[in-house]
Amino acid sequence: MFVITGGGSGIGRALAYALAVRQKQILIVGRREETLVETAAYSPQISYLVADVSTSKGRREIVAHIEQIEVNALEGLIHNAGVIEPIMPVATIDEASWQQVLATNLNAPLFLTQMLLAKLEQGRVLHIGSGAAHFPVAGWAAYCVSKAALAMLTRCLQLENQNLAFASVMPGIIDTDMQTT
Repeated sequence: MFVITGGGSGIGRALAYALAVRQKQILIVGRREETLVETAAYSPQISYLVADVSTSKGRREIVAHIEQIEVNALEGLIHNAGVIEPIMPVATIDEASWQQVLATNLNAPLFLTQMLLAKLEQGRVLHIGSGAAHFPVAGWAAYCVSKAALAMLTRCLQLENQNLAFASVMPGIIDTDMQTT
């Protein structure tokens, strides 16, 4: 089974479709049930769970669901969930908004991976990164910083987990809701 966070739309949806065509079993996770249902309707290979990966409660719900459906091993974990807002100058961003971006873009990949390590033996973990990790954009400080930290987290996880494959990709500019924002 593959788990894709942020699987209801954009890159997550496209990844779910591509894996379903390859007859892989996929669990998509996200906050918006309507988009998850739309994505899951594409194939019986795709199931969904409404959960917020930015919270410890949401991550526990994901792990409990995987246990409940008796998945013993995960072939892959794709951390695609991400937020770009608020878009505002560094001088005006508030702490709660800053922390929310970090909770989704950085903390969720770290802590959900930790929670699923035992099921990922010989598996793969993919982080959907961004060129913004390496090239600053005015007003995007929280997003840029979170994606830069995610790139380093990927490298640290790989260094410490030789039996797993970790990668971070920069997909470029893609016509998604986030790009519209």
